Amino acid sequence: MNQRKPKIQDHIKVVLQNNLIKKIPQILQEFNLEFKDIIFVTDQKIWNNNLQFFDKNFLDKFAETLILQNPKADENFVNKITFKAQKYRFIFAFGSGTINDLCKFSAKKLNINYLILTSALSMNGYVSKNASLTIKKHKKTLEGSLPIAVLSDYKILQNAPHLMNKAGLADVLCFYSCAFDLAINQQIFLNKNCDYAIKMQLQTIKKFEQNLANLKFNDRNFLKFLHKMIINSGWAMTTANSSSVASQGEHLLAHLLQMQSEIFQDELHGEMIAKTTIECLKLQEIFLEYFEKNIFLDFFDNFLQEILQIEFSKKIFDNFEIDTALEMVKEYKLKRDYIANNHQKIQKNLHKNYDNIYKILKKSSTKADFLENIFKKFDVKYEFDFSEVGFSKIQFEHSKILAKFIRNRITILDFNF
Repeated sequence: MNQRKPKIQDHIKVVLQNNLIKKIPQILQEFNLEFKDIIFVTDQKIWNNNLQFFDKNFLDKFAETLILQNPKADENFVNKITFKAQKYRFIFAFGSGTINDLCKFSAKKLNINYLILTSALSMNGYVSKNASLTIKKHKKTLEGSLPIAVLSDYKILQNAPHLMNKAGLADVLCFYSCAFDLAINQQIFLNKNCDYAIKMQLQTIKKFEQNLANLKFNDRNFLKFLHKMIINSGWAMTTANSSSVASQGEHLLAHLLQMQSEIFQDELHGEMIAKTTIECLKLQEIFLEYFEKNIFLDFFDNFLQEILQIEFSKKIFDNFEIDTALEMVKEYKLKRDYIANNHQKIQKNLHKNYDNIYKILKKSSTKADFLENIFKKFDVKYEFDFSEVGFSKIQFEHSKILAKFIRNRITILDFNF
C-alpha cells in the first residue's frame, strides 16, 4: 500500500488574493488568535514601502511591534526577535527572505507559531523548515518552524521592487541546475533522492514553460505561476527534509562569492542565483560532453584519485578565516569520507551502467541558453560583469574551485573542468 504523500494544505494555509489584508482579522480568528497574543515583526524599508495598503491603526492592534532596521539573517537579529517575542504566543511576520528566516528560526527557539505575510516573491523558503542563517560568518541551513499560514496580496506583490520578484524567479528556476546535480548524486554516487519532491517542482515549472508566451512580468498570471512555483519549491524541501532538492552547486557558488567579496554582499540572493545557475548549467554541458566522447571513465578515475589523496584541509585554511575554515573542513570531510568508503561500489556501478546513466543525465539536463532566454524575457540579469564589479575572472575561476568545500553536497562544482 502506497504511503500518502504529504499535502501542503493539510499543514499550512496558503492564500493568494487581492485585498487580502482586510481579511487578516478573520484569518487570525480561524486559528483562535487574538491581537493581544501577537508580536508583529517586519523590516522598516518593507513597512514604509507598503504603508498605503494598511489601515492607519493596523499596528496598534498588536500587543507589540518590532520594526527592524536593515536586518540580516544572523544570530544578532535572531536574539533581538526572541528577546521581544518571548512574552507572546505568536509571531506575525511581514517580509520576504530575511524576515522569514529570522522569524521561523525564532519561532522554533521559542516553541511558538508564526505566519508570514509576503512582501515579495523573492525566494522559495516560505513553506520550508529550513532557515538560512549566518553563524560565525558561515552560511548555515538550520531547522526552523513551518508557518501556520502564508498570506499573499496581489497589490503588495505588484508593489514590491521589481528586482525582488525577479530574484524569486531565479531562485525557483535554479531547479534546472539542481535536477542535474541530483541526478549525478543518485546515478553516479548512489545517493537516494526524494523523487516526489523533485517531481513536484518539475510539474509546476513545466506548466510555467507551457504558458511562457502569454506571461508578462508582474501581471497577475505571472505572479500566480511564480507564487505556485515558490510554494512548491519550499514544500519540496520540507517533504524531502532537506534543502538539497532545491539547492545544489549554484547555491554553493553564490554563498561562497558573497562570503569572499563585499561586492556581492548587497545583491539579492536570487540575483546571485541567476548568475551562478547559468554558470553551473554550462559546467553540466561540459560534463555531458565527457560522457558523449567516452572520456568520462578516465576522467572519473582521476577525480576519485584526487579526492582520496588530496590534503584538502590546508587548501581550506589557506583561503578562509579560522572559524569559517573549521566549519568547511567538517562539511567537506563528510563528503570525502562517503566517497572514500564507497568508491569501489561507485566505480563498479558507473562501468556497468554507463550508457543508461548517460541517458538519465541527458534527460535531466537543461541547456544554459534555454534558461538565458527565459531570463531575457523577464529582464533578469544573469551575467557576471567583471569589468564593473571589481572581481576578476581569475578570482571567479578560483571561487568555482573552492565552492565545493562549502558543505556536504556533491555537485557539478566537485569536478574541475
